[in-house]
Amino acid sequence: MTDGGLKELHKASGGAWGGTKVDEEFYNMIIKIIGGPVWSKFKDENTADYHDLQRELETKKRTITPESTGKITIKVPVKIVQTYEKESGETIDEAIDGSNYKGKIKWLSDKLRIDANVFQHLFKPCTDQIIAHVKSLLQDPQVKDTKIFLMVGGFSESAMLQNAVMKALPDCKVIIPDEAGLCVLRGAVIFGHKPVSITSRVSKYTYGINISPPFDSTIHKEDHRVSVGGVDRCRDIFKRYIQEGETVRVGEARSGKHVTLKSNQKEMLLKIFASPKREPMFVDEQDCEYLGKVVVNLPDSEDKIRVEVKMMFGETELTVEAQELSTHMKYRAYFDFL
Repeated sequence: MTDGGLKELHKASGGAWGGTKVDEEFYNMIIKIIGGPVWSKFKDENTADYHDLQRELETKKRTITPESTGKITIKVPVKIVQTYEKESGETIDEAIDGSNYKGKIKWLSDKLRIDANVFQHLFKPCTDQIIAHVKSLLQDPQVKDTKIFLMVGGFSESAMLQNAVMKALPDCKVIIPDEAGLCVLRGAVIFGHKPVSITSRVSKYTYGINISPPFDSTIHKEDHRVSVGGVDRCRDIFKRYIQEGETVRVGEARSGKHVTLKSNQKEMLLKIFASPKREPMFVDEQDCEYLGKVVVNLPDSEDKIRVEVKMMFGETELTVEAQELSTHMKYRAYFDFL
């Protein structure tokens, strides 16, 4: 932006396609050789060895390249072989010969020798999903002409992922900063010192509260009908304040007024919900998440009382403020999204 701040053009999105996905593919390869029960027994009884294997994998993921050939050597806990041979009564060589990895993997006590192309193939499921997701995002009018990509995070240091992205986006400039794994941390520090560096966001979810309007049989579900003060109402209707995909400036409020359901009501309970849907109907729908509540204390009154509710994004949090309009008392709650 002209003031040097950043404006988010598209909501944050993605899936579980990071480096841990490669770890899962590696573990699944091991399970295909020794079986799930043996793997579970090893993990449960040898936690320190399992963590050592995780660290070894992290190193190998960063060093393998698309040009790697021959065998890749990975140090593995000897306890895996010992557990397998004790449980099955056969050698690890026999297990490999009976799997799809015969001739591709050699297990030598505490070392695993894997054909480079087999190890490289472990990256394919997550790199394919990342590329497919980026290409689908580029169909969106807001971001379709993007020509510069910045890769950050630990997995961005992998030559396998870098190569896949560059091949998929040959006409674009891909920037990978030094120590890409530390960029997220450094960005968090900068953001902490200058939170207004991001001036507007695109909401990832629809935020709102639950209300109970008069029951309408043409649009409301029968199992949501309740009687309040002799009036049929529909419980748990999702009242939207901020909609998924909506651009919201930091500190910009969305407000609405609500009236108590009955006289002499001592408090109004505002439950805050988030949904990935743009137009959720009920707060008890699947994927709808309860975030928290704001309790508004009400003065004694024979009449119904009006409360104004404001919902706004702060730098890293959603703020909900409720004001009881007769006394002007304010009640506020924060929901941290860091």
